[in-house]
Amino acid sequence: MAKIFILEDNDERIAQFRKNFRNADLTIAKESKKAIKILRKENPFDYIFLDHDLGGLEMVESDGGTGYEVAQWLAKNALKKPKFALYVHSLNFPGATNIISELGYGSHIPFVWTKLISF
Repeated sequence: MAKIFILEDNDERIAQFRKNFRNADLTIAKESKKAIKILRKENPFDYIFLDHDLGGLEMVESDGGTGYEVAQWLAKNALKKPKFALYVHSLNFPGATNIISELGYGSHIPFVWTKLISF
C-alpha cells in the first residue's frame, strides 16, 4: 500500500482524494506548519501532493503559509524527498511553478484529486 502525504485545505478536494486514492495510506494536512511537522516526524512518503494556496485563499504569492513554505523545507531536508514522486495540484500556476523550481523536481498536475489512481 502506497504511503501518501497530501497538503490540501479544501474539504471537497480532500474527500475526492480519499475516494480516488482509497487503496493508499493517506496522511493529510491543511496548513503548511502542520505539514512540515508531519514530514519531519514521518519516514519519507512514497508520494507527496502539494497545494500552493491554503487557508481558503486563492492566487496568493509564494510566501509563508503556502505550499511553497513546505517546498522550501523539503529542499533543505533532502532525506524527506518522496520515494517516487511529488505532484503539485494547485490551480495557482505561478505558485506551482515556484514550488517545482524551489525543489528542482516534481510535476504540476491540476485537478489530480479528480482522477482515480491506483498505487
